[in-house]
Amino acid sequence: MLAARELREGLRRFNAGRGGELPLKLGVGIHTGRLVSGIVGGGRKMEFTVIGDTVNTASRLESLTKEMGVDLLLSDSTREAASLQADPMREVILRGRTAALKVFTLSWGSETPDNRLRL
Repeated sequence: MLAARELREGLRRFNAGRGGELPLKLGVGIHTGRLVSGIVGGGRKMEFTVIGDTVNTASRLESLTKEMGVDLLLSDSTREAASLQADPMREVILRGRTAALKVFTLSWGSETPDNRLRL
């Protein structure tokens, strides 16, 4: 959550210095669960990657941020794991799933970003 806040604030500062150009926007999706991480490839072409349902769910949450008009969506499992006070959005059924997932957002103000985070 803290990294997402820093991204939000950095983008706000960047957009403020763009002299009236259309602002750039950002979307972050966060889901908590098991995943597989490691280095793939060989020789000169090696990359770190993560795979699994957790990664796919986070990606799909990120895709929903534009539709829902927010820059951050997190799953109920993330909210519970981090003991966050979060604003409920709605339940969604993500592509490839049959069960609904409760999604939340954080609406911290730029003047007091830590008042909603209890990490």
